[in-house]
Amino acid sequence: MQSKIGAARHLLSYFHARLVLSSYPSRGLEDRLPRMDLSKGGGEPRVFKGYMATVTLHEDRVDFKRPLVARLGGNRSSTVLLGDVLKILRREPTRLVNGHIHLLTAQDDGSLRAASMSPERTVAGNPRAIMFTWQQRERYADFLAAVEQAWQRRDPSR
Repeated sequence: MQSKIGAARHLLSYFHARLVLSSYPSRGLEDRLPRMDLSKGGGEPRVFKGYMATVTLHEDRVDFKRPLVARLGGNRSSTVLLGDVLKILRREPTRLVNGHIHLLTAQDDGSLRAASMSPERTVAGNPRAIMFTWQQRERYADFLAAVEQAWQRRDPSR
């Protein structure tokens, strides 16, 4: 009897997880999120809070602000000009793994890793990346849509 109850609980948790994940699809986020209109110039900067960092999105740049604890861990605050961004790399947050958004520039050697001898090659150590937890997944989607829109506005051919 106990094994049947355990199996039923497992099955219910599986379907609940599928339901939750299906309500946050990786594609089509831009259609459901409010648009940030910076085309008129003088647009208000938008602030997004992630895990161990806060980003401020301006018309032409993104400011990454790190708290003292993150700076003691080896990371630093930085500013990235949207014109210098080559690609926006992303990983959606899940219940098991934190997500991140990385503004890839010429200073980077490629995508980030979970562990590396060089702190700048890791997600937590790169000054041009911000992490998001599962509980911050809506902020992740908001920031991703806003930064992609601002980046494409800088060069419409992207």
